[in-house]
Amino acid sequence: MKFETHIVVSTCVSGALYAVFRSWELALSAWIAGVLVDLDHVPDYLIQFGPRLDIPRFFNSFPEGEYNRIFILLHAWEWLPIMLAVSWVTGWNPWLLGWLVGHSQHMILDQVGNRAGMFTYFLLFRARNRFVSRKCFREYPRNGIEDR
Repeated sequence: MKFETHIVVSTCVSGALYAVFRSWELALSAWIAGVLVDLDHVPDYLIQFGPRLDIPRFFNSFPEGEYNRIFILLHAWEWLPIMLAVSWVTGWNPWLLGWLVGHSQHMILDQVGNRAGMFTYFLLFRARNRFVSRKCFREYPRNGIEDR
């Protein structure tokens, strides 16, 4: 899913949360989580291309199939039950609950909008497939990528 889409959807979700619950903490946390989950693409980019800062390439390298391996450690369904439990234990702390909502909507958008199979966004599935891009993402462009 495009970064811009995450910004727009996170803004709408956060606005709705604020309108319903009147909690700026909940709304802000949901927005931050909905957008900043994508920071886990930075280590993948650095592993693949080294420390060369090329913003257009950063945003286009995943859709164009330039990664041999994709780790994206925050993009994992396994985090949601953990966040749900922590939110519950802390009495539904608005910062934690907002993070849960934002992370959830981000994951749903990526699951539906990317070349994701049913298990792609399970960290354990990607680990089992050694994080090889073509094994983890269906129809991932080949571009000479090896299965090493």
